[in-house]
Amino acid sequence: PLVSGRLVFEAGTLREPKTQPGLGDLYVEALREGGCSSFTGAELNAWLDAHAAQLSIAMTEDHLRIEYSCLAEDLEGTLERIGALLRSPSFAEQAVEVARMQLLTGIARAKDDSTQLADQAMKRLLLGASTRFGQVATASTVASIRTEDLRAYHATNIGIDRLLMGITGDVDLDEARRISTAAVGGLPVVGL
Repeated sequence: PLVSGRLVFEAGTLREPKTQPGLGDLYVEALREGGCSSFTGAELNAWLDAHAAQLSIAMTEDHLRIEYSCLAEDLEGTLERIGALLRSPSFAEQAVEVARMQLLTGIARAKDDSTQLADQAMKRLLLGASTRFGQVATASTVASIRTEDLRAYHATNIGIDRLLMGITGDVDLDEARRISTAAVGGLPVVGL
């Protein structure tokens, strides 16, 4: 019996500071791999592996999406860990630096990808290079992002009032409500 779910926050790359394109991509990796005050990223990965659970975090222009899949018996433990990540992410310095190196490698490789170059040029031409839609992450903008910037983005954008949550699978409504409330009920209100 499986359960899968999704948490969607109104918090995308369009909410990055205009001077820091790439912050959202760095944020996603550092959140997923950095752990929190209760466990490290490695401990989270070990728990997920031991329970055959999957967890992915992605960001688009307009939202942050957290998706998970687990056995019904592990739903509470999975959501507890997701809630802990969201309430008190550590943004561990090592995780931030690994994420930064991955992002910088991706930026360097994009220079060799004609499709990506054409997409970036098209966005700049159609939407304007000075608009948030026309900006792209560069090595210098990614290098300028500090851990404090990730924390500030999190505090500004990750709140209970910006969250939509869904669960499907082998769980009844009352149980889903109880587990969900316990997991994310402690998130702050950040204001729309």
